[in-house]
Amino acid sequence: MKQCTIVAFGDSLTYGYGVLSHIAYPARLARQLPQQEPALSWHVYNSGINGETTREALRRLEQSVLRHRPQIVCVLLGSNDSALNEGQYRTLWEYEQNMSQIIERILASAQPEADFNGGRSLPLLLTPPPVIDTDFYPFTTTDRIELYSNIVRKLGESYHCPVADLFSAFLQKKEDAETYEALFQYDGVHLSNAGYDVLYELLEKKLLEPYRRIKRGIQMAIYKSSEMNTVIHRIKEKTVQNQIVLGALLPEQEILAFEQAAGVTLPEGFRRFLLEIGNGCTWKRERKMLPFPPANAEETARLSLPFP
Repeated sequence: MKQCTIVAFGDSLTYGYGVLSHIAYPARLARQLPQQEPALSWHVYNSGINGETTREALRRLEQSVLRHRPQIVCVLLGSNDSALNEGQYRTLWEYEQNMSQIIERILASAQPEADFNGGRSLPLLLTPPPVIDTDFYPFTTTDRIELYSNIVRKLGESYHCPVADLFSAFLQKKEDAETYEALFQYDGVHLSNAGYDVLYELLEKKLLEPYRRIKRGIQMAIYKSSEMNTVIHRIKEKTVQNQIVLGALLPEQEILAFEQAAGVTLPEGFRRFLLEIGNGCTWKRERKMLPFPPANAEETARLSLPFP
C-alpha cells in the first residue's frame, strides 16, 4: 500500500486554537482521507504553532516539516504577519520573501514516492482568511489580510503550486452577516467549527486531486510501474548512445498547471518522460521532437474534446 504523508504547516489556524482537537483540519484530514481513498496509507502531521509568522516558520521548516519527507505540505500563514501586534508584524516584502523561501525549500525536498511530483514534495498554499473587522480591529483587518492573500495567489502562479483560496471562500459568505460571523470564534479571527467546515471542504478537493490524477495515470499506463522504470532507464541509455540532445526536464508543477488548464490527464509514460528524461529533443539535425506544451493555444484547447 502506498504511503501518503501530509504536513499541515502554519499558525493557530492550523493548530486549531479554541476548538476541540478533532475539529482542526489536520485531524479531520487524518480521519476522513482514509475513507475517501482507502487504497492509500495516510499519515498527517499537525505542525501549526500559535502566534507564529512566516519568519519563525521558515526557521523550523526542516525540523518540523521536511524531516517527515511529505508528499504534500499545506501552508497556511499570513494572519499574524499582517497583524500590527508588537513582535508579529511582517512587511509585505518580508512576507513574500519568507514564503518564497518556504516554497522553494519544499519543492527541493525529496520524498519517497517517485510517481508523485517527480519524487519531490509539493506545497499546497492556502490564502489566510478574512476577519470580522469590528472584533479584531485595529490589530488587523480584512483589507490588510487581502494584501497578503494576493501574494499567496501570485506565488502559487509563479511556482505552479495549487492554491486553496480560503480568503475568497470566506468572503463569499459575507453577504449573509449572520452566516459569515458564525465562521469565527468570539475574537473574530480564529475559526469556529463552521469555519473549519468551509476550510476542509475547500482543501480536500485541492489535496486529493494530485493523488487521483496519479491513480488515473496508473490506470491509463501501458506498462506496470516496475516495467516503466526499466523502460525509462533504457530510453536514457539510448539517448546517450545516440547523442540525442534533450531539452530541460519539465517540473511537475508546470505539467499539473497545463493539465488543469487544458482539462486533460497526460499518459503516465509521457509524464515520466518529461519529468525524468527531457522535454523535446534534436537528433541528427533533421529529426526533432517539439517541446511540450504546444505553443498553439487553439491546439491546446482542443485536447479535452472527444474524438469524432
